[in-house]
Amino acid sequence: MAERPPLEERVKLRSSSIVTEYYLSNTIVKVEGMSTRTNRDGSPKIRYRKHFRQGSLALMETWGPGAERGRLFYRRGKAVYGEVDVNGDGAPDAIAVTEDNGEPWAIFIVGEDGLLELADEGMHVRAREESELLGTMMEVLLEVARDRSVRREVNEQEVGRRDRSVLLNSP
Repeated sequence: MAERPPLEERVKLRSSSIVTEYYLSNTIVKVEGMSTRTNRDGSPKIRYRKHFRQGSLALMETWGPGAERGRLFYRRGKAVYGEVDVNGDGAPDAIAVTEDNGEPWAIFIVGEDGLLELADEGMHVRAREESELLGTMMEVLLEVARDRSVRREVNEQEVGRRDRSVLLNSP
């Protein structure tokens, strides 16, 4: 197997981030960035990594703030699939598949049992509206997953107040 030539590294310091770009034969293959603002433990508030195939964005991963993590997969410059993990356990809390124009087409929420549930139509409408306002599918997915996570915590607290044997299904 032929050895791959070393990547050329270009570091850019910006006002609130440090960005490292990696090139192979003058074609960008990866970008890594992190905020210069830090959490209490000294770790960057937000980090991201972008992977490119033939010079076009193929994957973007984000970490932060806190335990949040997201991934967006692209085809021909358009987001086609995204997932977010709000609590940092490694499993997605919300997943979206997009239309050809990049707008959310189907949003799935991970249920209490770990199985995927298709989000209700109201959530789809809200996601389409928010994607126009917020601009990125990742922001929309984070909003959906955070909303779901908050509702799950409230339901768990209500169950704890009543009786542990009661099972509530999160809406």
